[in-house]
Amino acid sequence: MVPDTTRQELAAIRGSFDASVAAVTAAGASAVWAIWAWWALPLALLLAVAFYRLFALPRAEMFAGLLEAAFDVHRCLLYKALRWPVPTDPESEPLRGQELTAYLWRGTAPLSLQFEAEVTQAQADDE
Repeated sequence: MVPDTTRQELAAIRGSFDASVAAVTAAGASAVWAIWAWWALPLALLLAVAFYRLFALPRAEMFAGLLEAAFDVHRCLLYKALRWPVPTDPESEPLRGQELTAYLWRGTAPLSLQFEAEVTQAQADDE
């Protein structure tokens, strides 16, 4: 649905975030060594907090920012893919967005809803 470049950027930062979470988890799990060495517990906790603050948190914020930006830029593709009427002006967009969210979450649509004509692949390529 979204362009390949956007998808690749999101996948790259998500992979980086996943690796950060794995590092935090591994550091926290290393606390099990405290059974044999008392100093392993504070070291494991220190490493887990450091990995979280230095790597996981900034990458999560970056991923969230990129995801929000991708939605802001490509939200009309969602409307078109669902054959939902695209908002015609900035004032109607919040209402249309709330209606679309209700439709996706609960399956409820406004009584006045008219789905847009289906777009063929050739028409989509022309745009």
